[in-house]
Amino acid sequence: MESFTRWAPEIVITRNLADKIFPKGDALGKTLYAGIVNKPAKIVGIVEHMQGLPISGPWGEVTERAVFLPGIPPGQNANYLVRTQPGRRAAVMAQVEKELPDREPGRYIARMQALDEAAAQTRTWMRASAIILGVVGLLVLAVTAIGIFGLAAFNVAIRTKQIGTRRALGARKFHILRYFLVENWLVTTSGAIIGCVLALALGVELSKMFQMARLPLYYILAGVVGLWIIGLAAVLFPARRAAAIAPATATRTV
Repeated sequence: MESFTRWAPEIVITRNLADKIFPKGDALGKTLYAGIVNKPAKIVGIVEHMQGLPISGPWGEVTERAVFLPGIPPGQNANYLVRTQPGRRAAVMAQVEKELPDREPGRYIARMQALDEAAAQTRTWMRASAIILGVVGLLVLAVTAIGIFGLAAFNVAIRTKQIGTRRALGARKFHILRYFLVENWLVTTSGAIIGCVLALALGVELSKMFQMARLPLYYILAGVVGLWIIGLAAVLFPARRAAAIAPATATRTV
C-alpha cells in the first residue's frame, strides 16, 4: 500500500472530466480526491483529450474522462510525462535528458518522445493494420472469385450434354445463361445468409465482451451486395460459354 501513497499532490485532468465534475468551468485549482487511496490532489492542468487513437462505443466516453496522477511507481521501469511551455519543448527535452540521470540515480532514459509523435505513431500502426487487413480481404475475395469461376467452368464441362439437349428442345441462349446465373445466385445467397447470422451473433458477443458498439447493419448489407456482384461476375463468362454450345456438338454422342 505504501507504493500507492507515493503520489504527487497535483494532478492533470481532461476537459471532459472537468466539465462533468465542475460544470461552472472553475475546475482549475480545485481539489480532487483521486487514486486507490483517495488522496486529495490539486488540479493544476486541463487537457482537451489524452488518447493514442479514437475509441468508439461506451468506452469512448470513459477514455475522455481521465486523471493523470503523477507518482513514483515501484520496480525498475517508469514513465515520465513532462509538461512544457509553448515553444520550449525541444529545450526541455534536452534538459531532461541531461539532468534526469542525476536526479534519479540508477535509472537511464530508454526512449524520449513527444506526445503528438507518440499519438501519430500509434495511429500509423493502426492504419497499417487496417491496410494489411484490407489487402488480405481483397485477396480472399479474389480467391473466392477464382473458386466460383472454376466451379462454374467445371459445371459447364460436365453438363455439356444436358445443355445441348435443352438447346435441341428449344431453349435459347438466354435461358441457358439465366439458368447458371440463377443457380450461382442461389448458392451465393445461401452462403450469405449463413454468414450474416454468424456475423450478427459474433458481433453481439464481441460487443458484450469488449463493451463496443455492435456491427452496423449496413456493413452486412454491403457485404451481401458485394458477394452477389462478385459471384455473378465470376460465373458470367462460363455461363456465356455454356450458352454458346451448339446443340449438334453437345448431343453428338447422345
